[in-house]
Amino acid sequence: RHRRYQLPGGPGFARNLEEFVLGTAPGHCEYFATTLALLLRLQGTPCRVVGGYLAQEWDPDGASMVARARDAHAWVEVLLPDGAWCTVDPTPPADAGAQAAATGAWDRARAALQRLWAAVVGFDAQQRAALLGDLGALPGRALAALVRHAWLAGTALAVVLLLLLRRARRRQCLPEVVDLRRAARAAGLALRPGETVRELLARADPAAITEQHFAALAAAAERHEAARYARGPLAR
Repeated sequence: RHRRYQLPGGPGFARNLEEFVLGTAPGHCEYFATTLALLLRLQGTPCRVVGGYLAQEWDPDGASMVARARDAHAWVEVLLPDGAWCTVDPTPPADAGAQAAATGAWDRARAALQRLWAAVVGFDAQQRAALLGDLGALPGRALAALVRHAWLAGTALAVVLLLLLRRARRRQCLPEVVDLRRAARAAGLALRPGETVRELLARADPAAITEQHFAALAAAAERHEAARYARGPLAR
């Protein structure tokens, strides 16, 4: 209650046990455990200081606890008259888990990355064989699934074919558009991005285009606009 917990290396951390016992500097769990052991032995109570890990993290499968370097901890065990050992932890509970709580999110992310990296570097021959076996069995499994759900596969195939047919129809050019492009190519021209048919005709150079080519281009443009926009005749 009258001593402050602090991790080693922090500002004002006790340089030795004496500073911690006198209450002039904070200390970590080893100082708390050692001080309690000294006080108990002064009262004639047999005890011992125990070092280990205060693990609070389960592995992904939930089968075992994960102990990290930051989980290192020290506590006291008291020998009872019946010969049993009773665990006593003098370190304040909130302080004992403070570091784990403060860095829990980061540690979980780091642990996930470590598991991912371990899976990458540990991809041995056995795992490669298992993966190749799964890939080899994939076509058979897919075929078996199609057989079991033939109606569903047929419906999905029909939907895909209808979508492809609809897309093909949308992309199909009108005859007037095809004729216009052919006439423009024959005249040595091409529609620019965003250019209208009338702008294309206005850009045509009479000196560079024969009368025959221009007439064909104008006729194609007129048919194109009649089909697309229902406009009137075009003039040179």
